[in-house]
Amino acid sequence: MAQPAGTRGFDRAVWLVALLVTLLVLGWVVASGWLIRAALPATISEPLTALLQQAFTTHAPVVAGCVFIGFVGVLFAVRQVRARYFTAMSRLVEQLAMAVRAERLVTLPVEGGRSQQSLARAANALLEERDQLRHQVQSVIDSSTAQLAAERNQLATLMAELKQSIVVCNADGQILLFNAHAGELLEPSGFPLRIGRPMSQWLDADLLAHAQGVLAAQVARAVSQPTTEFAWLTAAGAMMRVHMAPIIDATVAQRVTGYVLMMNDVSAEYALQSQREAWLYELTDFSRARLSSIKSAIDALQRPDITEEERKPWRAQIHDDVVRFSEQLRAAGDRAVADLIQPWPLQQMTAIDFLTVAARHIESWLDVKVMVDPVPEDLVLQVDSYTLTQALAHLSACLVDGFNVRYLTLRVAAHEGRAQLDLVWSGHVMSTETAMSWELDPMVVQAGHVAMSVRDVVSRHSAQLWFERARVRHESFFRWLLPLTTVSNASKPIAGPRPEFFDFDLFKTTPSAGALADRPLTALTYTVFDTETTGLNPSEGDEIIQIGAVRIVGNKLRTSEVMDQLVDPNRSIPKAGIAIHGITPQDVRGAPRIDVALAAFKAFAADSVLVAHNAAFDMRFLELKESQTGIRFDQPVLDTLLLAAVVLPEQPTHGLHALAEKLGVDATDRHHALSDALVTGAIFLKLLPLLEEQGITTLREAREASQKTFYARLAY
Repeated sequence: MAQPAGTRGFDRAVWLVALLVTLLVLGWVVASGWLIRAALPATISEPLTALLQQAFTTHAPVVAGCVFIGFVGVLFAVRQVRARYFTAMSRLVEQLAMAVRAERLVTLPVEGGRSQQSLARAANALLEERDQLRHQVQSVIDSSTAQLAAERNQLATLMAELKQSIVVCNADGQILLFNAHAGELLEPSGFPLRIGRPMSQWLDADLLAHAQGVLAAQVARAVSQPTTEFAWLTAAGAMMRVHMAPIIDATVAQRVTGYVLMMNDVSAEYALQSQREAWLYELTDFSRARLSSIKSAIDALQRPDITEEERKPWRAQIHDDVVRFSEQLRAAGDRAVADLIQPWPLQQMTAIDFLTVAARHIESWLDVKVMVDPVPEDLVLQVDSYTLTQALAHLSACLVDGFNVRYLTLRVAAHEGRAQLDLVWSGHVMSTETAMSWELDPMVVQAGHVAMSVRDVVSRHSAQLWFERARVRHESFFRWLLPLTTVSNASKPIAGPRPEFFDFDLFKTTPSAGALADRPLTALTYTVFDTETTGLNPSEGDEIIQIGAVRIVGNKLRTSEVMDQLVDPNRSIPKAGIAIHGITPQDVRGAPRIDVALAAFKAFAADSVLVAHNAAFDMRFLELKESQTGIRFDQPVLDTLLLAAVVLPEQPTHGLHALAEKLGVDATDRHHALSDALVTGAIFLKLLPLLEEQGITTLREAREASQKTFYARLAY
C-alpha cells in the first residue's frame, strides 16, 4: 500500500497576509512622504521631490529589490507567527482530540511558545488523571459485569451444544446470532453464515417475508405464543423444516424486534416418506390386481355348470394369488418394521478418553490392574460410552470371578474403517461356550444386575464381538469391532479466541430507509481492506499478491470475520518489494489467480461500503482487472487518508501507522494486508466521532468532505 507524502502544498493564506502587510507598509511610507512634502515650504519640498524622483528613476532595480526583500521578510515573519502560534495551537487541539479517544495513554509533545507548552503540560496532566480514572471505572465495570458475562457464556455454551440449528435475526432479517450447527447446516447452501448478513442470502426472501407477515398478524391479534412453520428446499437440495417465532419488545406492546428460526434437516425423513408412499402405492396396485384375480376365480367357481375338472385351475389360481399376496404383505410388514427401528444415538469420543474412563471404572470396582496401550490421539470412536463401559466391566468381573485374573489390558486400533477394541488377559484359557454364556447373560454391574446383555450392547453399536486366543503370545482377548469416525467436534482444538457468534447490540438497529448515501455512518456495514502488490505502478503491470479484509458490523470491528488471501500474480516479485512485505514467489506458488481471489473478495464485501487507507491506490488495481475478470466493485468507497485530512488538517502526516500511533491503535506486522486492514478499521472507528463533531454524519457528507482535501487529487 503506497503512502503519499504529508505536504499540504501552497499556503495561500500566508502569502495573502504577507502581501497585505507589505502593501500596508508601502502605503504608510508613501502617505508619510506625502504629509512631509505638504508640511515643508515650496523652496525645500520642490528640490527634494525632484531629487527623490531622480533617485527612484536612476536606482529603480535597487528600490524594487528592497521592496522584494521586505516582502520576503514579512512573508517569513508571517509564516513563523502562524507556525508558532496558530498552526501549533491547531495541531495541539487535534492531537488532544486524538489523545482523548485513544484506548491507551497518549501524551502530547511539549513544544512551541511558552503558553503552548504550559497548555500541553496541563493537558498531559489531565490526560494522566483521566487515564487513572478510566482504569478505576473499568475495574468497577469489570467487577459489576462479571455475572452478566457468566450468563452470556452460559448462553453461548447452550447455543453451541444444542443439536438444533438456531439463527436469530433482527426485524430487518439481519443475522444477530447463530450456533455452530446452523453454520454447518447452511454452509453447503452458499457460503458461511456471518453476523450482520441478511438471512435472505440463505433463505428465500419471499418465503421469509411471508412468514414475517404471518407472525405480524398473530402479534396484532395478541396471540399468546405466535409461531409459524414452513418447509424450504435449499440450493444444495436439502429439505428443511423451519420453526419461526418473533422476539417481542417487552417495553413496547406488539413491537417485533427480531425473529428466532429453529431449523431441522428433514431430507432423510422426506426421502423415507416418499419411499413409504411409493411402497404403499406398489402394495395397493398389487393388492388390487390380486384381489381382482381372486374375485374372478371365485365367480367362476360359483357357476352351477362348472365341472370338478374345471375347478382345479381356478383353485390353483386362488392359491397362487393368496400366496403371492401373503408374501407381498410380509415384505411390506418387514419394510415397515425396518423403518420403525431407530438407531441408538452414539457419541463421538476420542479412543484415549474412552479407554482412560473405562480403565478407571474397572479398577475402582474390581481388585485388578488395567493397563492402557498407547493410542493415536486422532482416533475417534462412535460409541455409547456408558453401556460399552458396563459391558467391559461385566466381562472383566467374569474373568476375575471365574479365573482370578488380576491384570487386564485395554487396547484399540483402526482396522479397515472400523475400530478394534480388545480386552486382553494372559495365562488363562476358557471355552467358547463359557464366553458365549457371559455375552448372553444379563450383565453384572457395580450396582447389581441389569436386564441388558453384552449382546444387546453389541447390537446397539451395530458392532461385532468374538472371543479369540493368541497362542504365540499366550494371551486371550474379547475383540469388538466398533464404528469409527475421523471427526470429533468435542475435542477439536480451538485456534485463537472463540468465534463471535452473537451480538445483542444489533437489536437496536432501525429498519433501513432511504438511499444509502443519506444513512448515518454509524448504521452502515463496512468492509475494510488492504492489498499488497508487486510494486507501486498498477498501470505499468504491477499485480496484487495479497488481499486482506475485515468487516465492520454494528459499529464494531468483527475480527472473527476476516479474509486473508494470497494471490498468484503470474509474474515475478521484485526483491525491493519482498524486503517490504516479505511475500516471496514460493509463498504465492499454488495460490489462486486474481480472478478467483477477486470473486471471493466480491462475495465477502457484498452489501457493504468499502474502506481503505489511500483507497485510490487499491481501487486502481481493482479497476484495471474489470475487463479481465468481469468483476466490478461498484459500492461506495471511503478513504481513511482523506477522512483524517478532513478532521486533522494540521497534522504533518496522515500515514497509516502515524495515525495509529496518534490514536492509540496497536499496529504490528506492518505491510501485511490483513494486519493493515485491521489497523485501518480501528482508525476508521476512531475517526467517526471526530467527523460527527464537524457535522459529518452521513455517507454523502463524508464523501463530499473527502473530495475537498488535498489528497483527493492523487492519481495512480
